[in-house]
Amino acid sequence: MLLSGGSGVTPHLGMIRAALRHLPQTAITFVYGSRSPAQALFLDELRALATSHPAQLTLRLFVDDPEGATWDGGVGPLTEAQITEALAGHDSLRDPAAWFGVCGPEAMSEGAVRALRQLGAPEASVHVERFTAGARPVSADAPQAFERPSRSPFAEAIKIERLHRPLPGKTFLSPRSSRG
Repeated sequence: MLLSGGSGVTPHLGMIRAALRHLPQTAITFVYGSRSPAQALFLDELRALATSHPAQLTLRLFVDDPEGATWDGGVGPLTEAQITEALAGHDSLRDPAAWFGVCGPEAMSEGAVRALRQLGAPEASVHVERFTAGARPVSADAPQAFERPSRSPFAEAIKIERLHRPLPGKTFLSPRSSRG
């Protein structure tokens, strides 16, 4: 299960792509929040992936404001309450082998971790990638997940993806463009 807000989608999209390609038995629930449909990064790709892998990828999309667009997801900021409601009863919440990845703005990440804790997700299974403008201590009520290195079930798929890194002095795209 992956929970992202804003540009936090970026590392999770890489995990999703790798898992869909290399771990066909892995079921992924992806909860993603953005300010609006127009600002939702990779929205078309995420929807296409979910359509082409319906048994493997489930999307739960939220926007703060649909801006008049036809919107089929949740409305409102991706808060602890929204996450709790979106995930209540999910099969993986009590699975000790489940992996929960969180990446997004600090308030969303902390709310996601509190929601997962409240829903009964194993604390050791919750992993948060933090990005901030500067170093700041983690709030007192935030779980230790913020500071713990994680080993993801996506690690093998990501390891496979890393085999395609560029050679020194080449760009990321140059090895791919030479392969067509």
